[in-house]
Amino acid sequence: NISTPESMSLRLNNELGDCKYQFILLGSSRMAAATVKAVRAAGCHNKDVPTKVGTFDTSEEIFDLVFATRQLEFAVDQYNHMQGWAPVHFAALYVTTGIVLSSPPEGLYLSGPVLYTQGDTSVTDTLRTCADAAFPVCPNTLGPDGNPSKCPCSDRSKIVIGGVVHGITSDTFWDAVFAAAAQGADDMGVDLRFDRFEPQESNEILFRKMSAKILSLCQGGVDGLFVSLSDPVIVDAVKICQELNVPVMSINAGFAESKE
Repeated sequence: NISTPESMSLRLNNELGDCKYQFILLGSSRMAAATVKAVRAAGCHNKDVPTKVGTFDTSEEIFDLVFATRQLEFAVDQYNHMQGWAPVHFAALYVTTGIVLSSPPEGLYLSGPVLYTQGDTSVTDTLRTCADAAFPVCPNTLGPDGNPSKCPCSDRSKIVIGGVVHGITSDTFWDAVFAAAAQGADDMGVDLRFDRFEPQESNEILFRKMSAKILSLCQGGVDGLFVSLSDPVIVDAVKICQELNVPVMSINAGFAESKE
C-alpha cells in the first residue's frame, strides 16, 4: 500500500538504495514532495547519472518544485479547471441551440496536456496561485475546499472584450452573430465593445476603418479581441495588438492568416 506520503517514502527508500533509476514518472502530483525528498535523502540526485523526477498534474506546490527549488524536471498540466468548465458551457449551448462545435481533425477536444519544464517562462503568478483555487469568480471568494481562496476572485464586469468584423448593417447574416455576441457577454458578465459598420463606398474603406477600430481598441486597453481577418490591412493591425499583448482570436474569415 503506497496510498500515503509515509508509505510512499518507505517504498522509495527501499527502492532507491542503489540509485538504480534514472527517471521516476509520477502519475499523480500528491506524491511529488515525498518522492523528491526520498531521492535527495538517498543521494540519488548527486550521482553521475542523477535520478530525475517528473509528474502529471500541477498545483502551487508542484510549480514551486519545478521552478523555485528545481527538484522536479517537469509537470504535465491536464487543465482540470477546463475539464469542469467546458462541458457545462458546451452542454448548455447544445440544450439551448442544438449546436455543437465541429470536431477537430483528431476528433477530440483537448483540455491540454501542457508540459511545464524548469526553463518555461509562460507560467504566471496567477496560474501558480489560482489553479488550485479553480479561478473563483466574484462574488465567490472561496476555494474548492470551502476556505477563503488565496486567489483573488475575478470581477468579470471589469473585463473588456472587443470585436471588429466586416459584417455591415445591411448584411442580415451578421444579425445573429451580433445578437449571440451580446448574449454571450451577458452570460459571462463582461463588457463587450462590438460596433457594427454601416455600408461603405468600397471594401477598401471598410477595411481601413476596421483596422483603425482594432488599433483603437487594443491601444485603449481591451482584455481580449475577436476579429474577422478579411484583408491584409486587418492582419497588420492584429499584429500590433499582439505586440501589445492583447489576446486575439479570429472568426468567419482568415483561416490561413490566423495560423500566423
